[in-house]
Amino acid sequence: MFTTRSPLPATRLRWPGSLRWPGSICCLVSLCWLALGALPPTAGAQQPAEARPPLVSELASDAPEVRHDTRSEAERDRVQALALAAHGRLLFQRQEFAAALRRYQRAWRYDPRAVNVLREIVPLAFGLNRPDEATRYAILAAESQTTDAQLLTQLGDYLTTQHELARAAGLYARALEQMPDGDALASALLHLKLGGLHLAQAEFDQAAARFDVARQTYDQPERAGLTDNQIEQLRERIVPAWPLMAEASLQSGKLERAEELFARAGRANQNPGWLAFQRARIAARRRDWDEALRQVDDYWQQAQPPAPGAAGYELLAEVLQQTQPDRVAARQEVRRRLAERLERRPDEVEAADFLGRLWREDKQPQQARQVYAAALEKNPGDLRLLAGLAATLLEADDAGDALPALGRLVQASDGSLAGLGEPLERLMADPPRVQQLLDLAGKQLDQRQLAEGAALAVAQIAVQARQWEAAEKLFQQAASEPRPGKLEVLTVWGLSMFLAQQHARAAAALQLAIREDATGDRAAELYHYQSSALALNDQTDDAVRAARRAAALEPDSAEFLSRIPLIYYQAGRDREAEEAYRELLDRFDGDADIQTRDVLREARLVLSNLCVRGDRYDEGVEWLEQVLDEFPEDTGARNDLGYLWADRGEHLERALRMTRAAVAADPENKAYRDSLGWALFRLGKHAEALDELKLAAGAGEAAVEPDGEPDGGADGVVLDHLGDAHWQLGQHAQAQAAWRRALEALQGQETPADVALRQAIEAKLRRPAN
Repeated sequence: MFTTRSPLPATRLRWPGSLRWPGSICCLVSLCWLALGALPPTAGAQQPAEARPPLVSELASDAPEVRHDTRSEAERDRVQALALAAHGRLLFQRQEFAAALRRYQRAWRYDPRAVNVLREIVPLAFGLNRPDEATRYAILAAESQTTDAQLLTQLGDYLTTQHELARAAGLYARALEQMPDGDALASALLHLKLGGLHLAQAEFDQAAARFDVARQTYDQPERAGLTDNQIEQLRERIVPAWPLMAEASLQSGKLERAEELFARAGRANQNPGWLAFQRARIAARRRDWDEALRQVDDYWQQAQPPAPGAAGYELLAEVLQQTQPDRVAARQEVRRRLAERLERRPDEVEAADFLGRLWREDKQPQQARQVYAAALEKNPGDLRLLAGLAATLLEADDAGDALPALGRLVQASDGSLAGLGEPLERLMADPPRVQQLLDLAGKQLDQRQLAEGAALAVAQIAVQARQWEAAEKLFQQAASEPRPGKLEVLTVWGLSMFLAQQHARAAAALQLAIREDATGDRAAELYHYQSSALALNDQTDDAVRAARRAAALEPDSAEFLSRIPLIYYQAGRDREAEEAYRELLDRFDGDADIQTRDVLREARLVLSNLCVRGDRYDEGVEWLEQVLDEFPEDTGARNDLGYLWADRGEHLERALRMTRAAVAADPENKAYRDSLGWALFRLGKHAEALDELKLAAGAGEAAVEPDGEPDGGADGVVLDHLGDAHWQLGQHAQAQAAWRRALEALQGQETPADVALRQAIEAKLRRPAN
């Protein structure tokens, strides 16, 4: 089904202290020109006067017309691709480079076998200062046809920086296949990279196998034919990787190899304590607990800074538990060792936190409190220790001492209680304890005895408890205190109310923050948040005014300007939304910044929705085509365009491929499942369609109850499609049940499309079963 854009999707809440965006990333595409056999536009070539998205009529004005005929869909796509490519070359000759790029991209999507078109896309996108767009297509080219090992490696490096690890591994593997014979150094380095990627994805056997190839090359350089210079290059890369290689062997169960590699790493880093720790881990895997304890004792005495960390303390606890059958005695021994270590190293925060947690687990809050208090004397601002102390006091139901501890925590963390985690969740699940804390804070506030910072902490707890008046009184007190500062407190107030869906209160608090910083560094951000709160409170005009102020203060931000059309769209003011979106695209479509391109992608998706909602099918399709021109693997656009084509009976094979790809990217998305099912239905594959539509309507076979009724909660369109599939397979009772549920789902929905759908379903229900 066609996915409606979610309301205000660009709202990205940032806690005070982190209110800026990262810059554009650098892409490695310089080799693409040579690898694809093309040259970029000349440096002095004229750039297009404007990058405004062309209207459908403009795009088609001088494009060659492709007439419908009796050829197959694949043949028609091939002809269309050739026509688009020809149009692109014509536009390129006119020096209309942005429009030419779009034509080439669409030609490739219509027929990915058009190799020459890919050779045009990458250098042209790069020449237009769109390196990320160029890289996307270079990766597609590499995955399908590039045989240049160096380019494949560089693109794999880029995908690694983008955390697309599986895809990067695929490119590295292809680079290995294309590696010239005799290039043992490059091959070993690629195996190192692949080993790291497999290890990061917990694919330990594959990681160990890849690392072994690199190790063998290093250990037998003469056999590999390495020169002295190449041996040195490999040494520089492989020595820092010994710990990773050892870890892969350990996790894959190759314990002797892990021991050997950890020994190599230990010699390299000259840290005998670290090596003892790794040997203890290996002994524990062998279940040789006596040896593990010996190694733990060795490492415990020798470990050099940095401290062994939580993993070391966890290993100590595990080994002692295994060597001492008495659990109580084992935990006592762990605590004794940790206490001794803290006497020698009182600034070792992780040891103190681990010991404090042990006391808390054993329901000994007084001892835990002493550990945290002593550690905080040496590390007064450490968030883990502050959170541990506050959690201890909350768990002990000691509200009197918990209040100042909570105050210290929020003052050290820019107003956030996030560090409390589960203890805070347990508190909120116990309303009487919450009320006790709120009552005590209120009493101390009235008596002017409330500890500094506590008002801000308890205000947020009051918000979660939905006690709005108490929260606002506490926020007002917090705003008068010196730390973390009035502006920070007012911002936390507004964001807390926003997240609690108290939009009017959020807007009012953010207005106070705006008055505090009307033209400062955060003013635009505050107006931005306020516009969202006002919009969600149905104050559309006020929301637009706030959004315009934010955009005026940050004129180079596409995200801030995009708030204006989103507000109109959410309010159902489609004409104003479309005008504002077109203004956004006119203004920023020449900007290559990554986040700006993403904002414009969302704008085109919403414009498509507006056009479809307004019965302008061709324009709706064109906006989706433009999204896929630039982002050829965009899941939402693939789904929406595939569904529109399937619903109209157009480009059905392509619609099927696109909706399959959308489902593969997000298998739990029921709208995508419906689109795939509808494409299958339109192609006459009714049994396959039914399987997908059942998943879309509910949960597979559970989507239809034993009495034949579809499961509740499904969308009316999905249920209508499900009924059609049942009917075509002769399952008339199930079809009628699905259609009746569709009518129930559509009750109260009065858009023209919903009314028309209800009428169509009612007509189906009147059909005789034969």
